[in-house]
This record gives sequence, C-alpha cells and structure tokens, in this order.
Amino acid sequence: MSTYFTIGEISKFFNIPIKTLRYYDEIDLLKPARINKDNKYRYYSVEQFIKIDLIKHFKATGMSLEVIKSILNSDCSIELVLENIKLQSKKLEHKINELTNVKNYLDNLEKNISQNIEYGLDEIFIKYNDERIYMNYDVVSTNLEELDINLRDVILDLEKIIKKLILKREQLFLMIY
Repeated sequence: MSTYFTIGEISKFFNIPIKTLRYYDEIDLLKPARINKDNKYRYYSVEQFIKIDLIKHFKATGMSLEVIKSILNSDCSIELVLENIKLQSKKLEHKINELTNVKNYLDNLEKNISQNIEYGLDEIFIKYNDERIYMNYDVVSTNLEELDINLRDVILDLEKIIKKLILKREQLFLMIY
C-alpha cells in the first residue's frame, strides 16, 4: 500500500503553492492519486514525486504547461521530447546572454560610479582610456522630443553594433579552441 500526502504536505515538500497544485489537477497535468469522496481532500502518492520534480524542472526552463503535459502523458514521441528540450535550452541560452549583458552593463556602471566617487564628485580629474572608437551621427534636433527620438535611434544603433562585436568576439574565441 502506498503512503499518501495531503495537498498541504506536497506544497511544503516541493515549495509549490496549493493553488498551483489545484490548477495542475484542473488542467489534468497532475491529478491526485486519491481524492476523499466525503471531504474532497486531495492525496498524492510517493510515486508521484518524480512527476512533480519533472514538472518543476521543466517549468523552470520556461517550458509551457501544455508541452509539459504532452511529455508527461506520453502524447508525443521521444524525438519530440528531445526537440522541446533543445528548444528550451536555446531559449535559456539566449536569456543567459541577455542577463550577462545586463550584468556587464551594471558592473561597468558600478565601476564608473565608484571611480567618480573615488576621484571626488566635485573635483576635476584626467582619465586616460586605452582605446576609443568615435562615431558621428548626422542628426539635427530642433526640440526636446526630436532630441529624445534621435538619442533613442543612436542608442539602438549602438546596441546593434555592440551585439555584432560580441558575436565576432565569441566566434573568434570558438575558432581559437
């Protein structure tokens, strides 16, 4: 005979809100192993722990509940499962790259602000840079709105250039190895 756990216990064991477990039951993603007919309490078995872990891990990768349901209910072939895993992996890699860029920006901003504090906020100082790239944008702004739009265009252009430089650096790094 299997040991059963209440929805509250499962919620605590797996750090999943009770509301989420009820929703999983509602959409047939994770049905309780047993439901008490008198009080409608949901009970889950130890055998369901692996399924709950899989749902949590697949969900953490950003996989949709429909895809997870298809995988767990064996509605799809192993090839389709593998394809979904590869797709999620690519999405995660893209997200990691985005977050890495944001972190690099924040690190650089922190460094610049720290240097400015170190030099003194009201002090004039000379800073030498190793290399600079100069770019010229031929735009004219006659009011603040145009200035904002033109600055946004310049920022978008610079972001594209930076992405290209990062890709080239990554390709060069891959060629070295």
